[in-house]
Amino acid sequence: MQGVILVGYVAYTYCKNILVLLTISLIAAQYFTYYQELYKWQELRKELESLITAGRDTDDMLHNQMMLIRQRINDINEKGQRISHEKPTIYAITPTFTRPVQKAELTRLSQTFKHVVNFHWIVVEDAPEKTRLVMRLLDESGLIHTHLAAATPPNYKLGKNDPNWKKPRGVEQRNAALRWLRKNLKSSDNGIVFFADDDNTYSVKLFQEMEKIRRVGVWPVGLVGGLMVEKPICNNATNKSGYQESEILRQIVTREELEPLADCCTKVYVWHTRTEPPRLDVEQLLIKKGKRSNVGIEV
Repeated sequence: MQGVILVGYVAYTYCKNILVLLTISLIAAQYFTYYQELYKWQELRKELESLITAGRDTDDMLHNQMMLIRQRINDINEKGQRISHEKPTIYAITPTFTRPVQKAELTRLSQTFKHVVNFHWIVVEDAPEKTRLVMRLLDESGLIHTHLAAATPPNYKLGKNDPNWKKPRGVEQRNAALRWLRKNLKSSDNGIVFFADDDNTYSVKLFQEMEKIRRVGVWPVGLVGGLMVEKPICNNATNKSGYQESEILRQIVTREELEPLADCCTKVYVWHTRTEPPRLDVEQLLIKKGKRSNVGIEV
């Protein structure tokens, strides 16, 4: 009996030691896993802190760069405003009348005028009242503009087969624009008045030349009067020019007061291109049938 008790005690002690060893092993494994994960988290934390520090440095650098850019933009704007105030305003007077190519002509002009600093476009329609087509075009152009209407008297209108030179064109419209200028500007205002016909093509260089004008500027015009170029006679030695065939110039200025531009009238920056009237024979056939190709479309 004592032998059985002794064997049981030994077995109990052995099992107890085994359990203790297993418990110690489990605890050791848990500690090992804990410290292993802790080490990983510490390494990850170091990486995150490094990234955060680098991000802060980047933010500071970006902030400084943005401050420099803003300062540069402000400097440019201030310089632009200063230059803008110093430059004269160019008042371009454009007579126009309803015809198939009217919108195309005015669109071409507006695209050029957008590149001109200190520009005011005065568009005068040869009509009893302003049309929605021109009104929309001017609003969409984004240009500073004045829109007027002044109809040409019937006895001054060209007949269907009359040559262009038979009667003066655009006189009523130009006079209406000049009346508007006299009414709305002061004699102290710094500006240049310019007749910009809607069938001409202009280089932006012409407007840069205009900024030099003190009284009356003159320059060559290409493709006009049956010639490749029509220009004042300019003497390079004296930098003076002869009379142009313009009644206005004869009445308001002397030869000595004319200011030849465009490199003493040796360069052409404006052309009398005159868009060719489109052939609309098929359209006329549709109109006779009570139809149109442009229903609901502004051309």
